[in-house]
Amino acid sequence: MNFSFTKSLKMKTKRIVQLAASLSLAVLAQGAHAVDGTINFVGKVAPVPCTIPGTSQNMTVLLGTIKTSDLNGAVGKLSPPTPFTIQLICDPSVAATKGATATFQGPLDRDNKNALQVGAGQVTGSYAEGVAVVLADSAGTRINMEKESAVYRLNGGDNQLSFKASYISTLASVKPGPANATAQFTINYK
Repeated sequence: MNFSFTKSLKMKTKRIVQLAASLSLAVLAQGAHAVDGTINFVGKVAPVPCTIPGTSQNMTVLLGTIKTSDLNGAVGKLSPPTPFTIQLICDPSVAATKGATATFQGPLDRDNKNALQVGAGQVTGSYAEGVAVVLADSAGTRINMEKESAVYRLNGGDNQLSFKASYISTLASVKPGPANATAQFTINYK
């Protein structure tokens, strides 16, 4: 046998053995990592059947000036309701949904946890006391904060979700002052 051929064969064999050893170490090194936990990613990809125009995303509802005498005397007295709407522009495929509800959230009044606190988050100024803001659906049924409203039927095109806002006395004696409140809303498709 030729000496150079034997030497070349030995060198190739040595390289193959080195490569096999390196691969074995790499596999063993990966097995040395311990599993510390599991993360499950859960979700859904679906079309949003409606869009909310900017005029409904950020709105101001003017409740007007209410006399303290209209709210004084008992807890639970209401001012006349002020209507407001949230507009939804829905895709023609909206027939696939049963409808939508609205959930309102915001700083809750300390005496009525189903009403919005007036003056929440305000650093300066004196705000009305013994009064809060409550919301109702189009039929006048009260909507508790952080709970879904009744279901509104949706159609393709323009939809108006109608609501009402009122002041409510939370104490028997109401102190006058600005009575501004803020709420965020979420539309839930059914």
